[in-house]
Amino acid sequence: MTRQTRAAGFTLLEMSVVLVLIGLILSMGLVILTASVQSVQFNTTVAEMDAIENALLNFSAANTRIPCPSDLTLTTASADYGLEAGADSTSTIGVGTGSCYSAGACPGASCMLPKANFSAANGQVEGGVPTRALQLPDSYMYDGWGHRFRYAVDPTATATSALPVQQGAAWCGDPITVNDASGAARSTNAIYALISHGANGHGAYTSNGVALNASSVNPSEQINCHCDNTGASGGYPLTNYQPSGTATGLTTPTYVQMMPTIDTTNALDNFDDIVAYKEAWQLQSRNFPLTSTAGKAAPACIYVMKNDGGAHIVQYNSAGTLLNTVSCYHAVPAPVGTLVTTGQITLGQNGNLWAADQSAGRVNEFALSPGSNANTNCPGTYGSYINRYGSWGASPAVLGRFSNSGSVAVDMYGNIWMGDPGGARIQMLNVSTGTFVGQVGCDGTTSCTTSTSADGQLNPAAGGSYPIAFDKNNNLWVGDSVTNLRVEEFTINYSNVTGGTNPGKNMGTWVQTIGGGNGCAGGYVNATTCSTVNGNATCCAPNAASCTCAGSTGMGNFNGISGIAIDPDGTSVWVSDGNTDRIEKFVISGATSTLVQEIGGGLGASCPAAYGCTTTPAGGANCNLPCTSTTSCYCSGGAANGQFNAVKDIAFDPQGNLWVVDTNNNRVQEINPAIAGINATGGYINGVTGSLGYIGSFSVPGANAAFHIAISR
Repeated sequence: MTRQTRAAGFTLLEMSVVLVLIGLILSMGLVILTASVQSVQFNTTVAEMDAIENALLNFSAANTRIPCPSDLTLTTASADYGLEAGADSTSTIGVGTGSCYSAGACPGASCMLPKANFSAANGQVEGGVPTRALQLPDSYMYDGWGHRFRYAVDPTATATSALPVQQGAAWCGDPITVNDASGAARSTNAIYALISHGANGHGAYTSNGVALNASSVNPSEQINCHCDNTGASGGYPLTNYQPSGTATGLTTPTYVQMMPTIDTTNALDNFDDIVAYKEAWQLQSRNFPLTSTAGKAAPACIYVMKNDGGAHIVQYNSAGTLLNTVSCYHAVPAPVGTLVTTGQITLGQNGNLWAADQSAGRVNEFALSPGSNANTNCPGTYGSYINRYGSWGASPAVLGRFSNSGSVAVDMYGNIWMGDPGGARIQMLNVSTGTFVGQVGCDGTTSCTTSTSADGQLNPAAGGSYPIAFDKNNNLWVGDSVTNLRVEEFTINYSNVTGGTNPGKNMGTWVQTIGGGNGCAGGYVNATTCSTVNGNATCCAPNAASCTCAGSTGMGNFNGISGIAIDPDGTSVWVSDGNTDRIEKFVISGATSTLVQEIGGGLGASCPAAYGCTTTPAGGANCNLPCTSTTSCYCSGGAANGQFNAVKDIAFDPQGNLWVVDTNNNRVQEINPAIAGINATGGYINGVTGSLGYIGSFSVPGANAAFHIAISR
């Protein structure tokens, strides 16, 4: 038999099986390869975001701020590629100003180059990563998929000296909200957010500076790009377009941080964004631990005590946005946490707010965030009532009681000091028990009801008020504001307290007196020549500018002391005079203080030639002294920027700007005293000069007037 031999090779069936197997293997390998590539891209993105956040931390430690965003639309061909907003040398608005966006034309007074791409109505801005400011390679503008990161900031945090801050410190800026998958807030106080738009890149900007359209219908992705399913912007935040399934009314820039999701029924409804953020207190370094007092130099929270038929306290940020109400009015007998009448307010070392309730003879303490001790007698308020100290009583009969306490200060040890005009003294109360400890002013051995102008004594007045403040050396400054019209400085002897046969022992040692006097008696400064000028008895050296007289409108004197503030570096004391509508600065040097600067003010209805005044500005009551032209004169009761009408109180913010309660003009003005000389206007931080001139919209006195101010540090 002949054996037949089959030719070598594969049948079609065998080839088909082999091809199917190869296809399966290749497809499996492709899936593995794709997953591997995606993993590399994801890990690259996360590593880059970590590096960017670390660079932001280092930048904030070196510059006391974070940088503004860069421009997402610029390409490598632009000289401004990767620069933070305002960093171009031709930009009129520079870096560190707290501004990252301007609609002004370039060139021009409001030119900003480059600038952030998006600006919300309430302040927040968004753009790209400023790699040049962070000293990172430009490749860090892009995530692992080659899409640009978005970088959103609270511009308050981009101002020089905005950082660091302590954990728990109130942040009065324009913070960013970050939500979780359920829509609940992870944070409402983020100062920056860093966003990668993930593998699909929907809404991300490309290297060509245009937004990518991946047709995503996922609501959270659309919130993160504030865009619709075509990638077109819906406003910042989403005001022109509302993602389906989300709550209406996004009023602040919001981002969503959540785990990736896959919709097996709709490939366009997946979420793959990566979001990171930080609150201000998290930008700490080894140089600024959480316990550091340096961390209190935060963007200012401004608290204003106002009168709307009674007293209550409101909170603003430094941009003038009304944020919260801290306390409310209640008629006598006022329940805890409420106020009857206006009085001085101050912030303690613990960040709590203290408010004097003048006619009730006490002070209230508030924690400045809602908590377990919430103020149930003032529903909806921001402040949590802690305690109140002191009580009404005919002073000086009972120590620890006050017939009229309109002033309060907290020393470096946390002790409470309250003005007691009826007893001609400042009383110190124990912060834990509220009991009387000691006093300054009254010597403790007399009734303290006799008028006096002696050094270290105060003139009693049951209906008056003593503005008080502590300097950085813990010395107490007291406005003896009734008839002596002077400011006295005291050191505090804490060993000289209650006890023995003298339960009202004086803790204060007199250091110096500014202004004031008693006619020509006392001789507080250069009392070599006495004369009568403008109806006021004066004691002065041959130079009229150095007069220090009771009731005088001369420079260095007071006619009605309404507020005292110590500048942040502790080198000068500022005194507001509500009767002459001016503020005077005295440089402290040991036991003497010298007048060096005056802002605002006027001379009432007269403008004597003896003070060098030869002209009266049109429409003004009169010019200040000495003045040589209409441009260097001030008007009593004026309404222009830098003029005041009934100055009630003053306070400094951490940046050294002076805030003035301008009561009859229904506002609080912000002045930059660094560029204000004697009889020269202060530098207003707004209007054509670039920032805020005043805040608030208060009504006429007695209806909604501002009276007192305190600023966080």
